[in-house]
Amino acid sequence: GAAAFSFGVDRMWLSDGNDRTQLQLGARYALWRGVSAIYSGGMIGFDQASASYWDPRRFTSHAIGLELSTQQDSGFSVSARVLPGIGRMNDSFDPTDSTSRSASQLSTGLALAYRRRWWSLTLDGDYAHGVRDSGYHSARASARLRITP
Repeated sequence: GAAAFSFGVDRMWLSDGNDRTQLQLGARYALWRGVSAIYSGGMIGFDQASASYWDPRRFTSHAIGLELSTQQDSGFSVSARVLPGIGRMNDSFDPTDSTSRSASQLSTGLALAYRRRWWSLTLDGDYAHGVRDSGYHSARASARLRITP
């Protein structure tokens, strides 16, 4: 169809006794051939503060943008997306402290795929920046080979 929605929940328990909960929400709406409007939102939160890693009490983000794609049943496919958005973070573990910080953010992604009848190879990656005042940047890359006999 013209629209697709996704929702995910992730719970992580750490060896220092801390817990992390993450919620993800996504939506895609086809505008015309090969162009879609996309939304990505989420929340991540830790139960306790830690000096060892980034541990916001609550971080929420919302982004909306466009994805350009070519989808083929066989052969090469490409997709690229850009999503400007905003992130809001509350670092305090004090329940009486309601201060939070907001920052603009930008995420981008690119995926290349080659498909055949019984296998496919996908290379993809993402880049994001602007989440924290410290000049935070993140990058991710992956390669997947899928065999479907």
